[in-house]
Amino acid sequence: VQRFVLLTLDGERLEFEPAPDVRFHDGAPLSHLTEHLRNSDPIEVRYRQLEDGTLAAVRVEDVSD
Repeated sequence: VQRFVLLTLDGERLEFEPAPDVRFHDGAPLSHLTEHLRNSDPIEVRYRQLEDGTLAAVRVEDVSD
């Protein structure tokens, strides 16, 4: 995964670039995002904004209902 876009609960679209070696909190690779996209399952992304404005995802977690 080189980039991914999330739709926030309030409808904002955020584009992220993964930080090096970022994975899901349980160790799953970022390709697991495909399953979330297919099923519309929510995720939580922790990120930092770089000087150039890029949002770098540093942690991705499944959100349980």
